[in-house]
Amino acid sequence: MPAIDLCEQQVIRALQKDDWLVTQQPVPIRIDKSCAGYIYADLRLRQRQGGQSVIVVEVKCFTSKRTPLEEFYQAVGQYVVYRNALALNDTHIPVYLSVPVQVYQTFFKLPLIQSVINDMQVNLVVIDLDKEEVIQWRP
Repeated sequence: MPAIDLCEQQVIRALQKDDWLVTQQPVPIRIDKSCAGYIYADLRLRQRQGGQSVIVVEVKCFTSKRTPLEEFYQAVGQYVVYRNALALNDTHIPVYLSVPVQVYQTFFKLPLIQSVINDMQVNLVVIDLDKEEVIQWRP
């Protein structure tokens, strides 16, 4: 099972305030239709109103002893693997990467990081961890 990020509960409360309901935590994703192996994303959510929209969110706090760039490598790698595994399993659910607003306003504004986010078409949900609020959805 995957490790739980330190800020995961704050992210969950922010998403709940934004009218999302956690339906699964963690989210098992088959590596392949013919394989019994799984990888695990952090959260599966659906909108409370109507319940039609479903998303998967990978939570990243950027609080480890590693550099922000090392955290970013891992986050983008996980994001792409989850997105592609869902697609290969004919499960067309959008994947979002959750990042703290402080990291988004500094590190994620670097030209290289912006270039990678745009090139890899990474969906972001920016969270104010102190206020436990969604600041921005960036498809």
